[in-house]
Amino acid sequence: MAGGVAPITAGHRWSRFGEDSDGIKAQKTIKITGLSWTFYGSSCPQLETIISDQLWQVFQEDYRQAAGLLRLHIHDCFVQGWDGSVLVDGFASGPIEKNAPPNLTLRPEGFTIIEDMRHRVHEACGPVVSCSDIVALAARDSVYVVCIITRTNNIMLI
Repeated sequence: MAGGVAPITAGHRWSRFGEDSDGIKAQKTIKITGLSWTFYGSSCPQLETIISDQLWQVFQEDYRQAAGLLRLHIHDCFVQGWDGSVLVDGFASGPIEKNAPPNLTLRPEGFTIIEDMRHRVHEACGPVVSCSDIVALAARDSVYVVCIITRTNNIMLI
């Protein structure tokens, strides 16, 4: 992920150090040269808000989609790293990653959610945010948002 800003969520603030507003412990961030927490800060400043707002809406209907988005991110790294290739519908040159046997178990809704977010991000900012970064942000924020939703609503994840 090129970006990597602390998630902006509906009514909840997360700190890279310590706890969020709901008392959830957060690990300290390790600085890695070459990555930036503010990569999209000037080219798409509303990126984080677009992703998190959409996830809040999706998870209010079905919080189980968080697992599908996290799996989508993990499966995207299998072949040549996180490049968004698992999202591609086809190549003229040969087989596609999306149809590889391990990826056939990915939730179709996950692809729809990512495509919807991609459309919203590109509509707001133009095509400056990579699909792999959208998947990464969605996976990261999915874990956080679903923890807040399940905790707030006393839902036990099994």
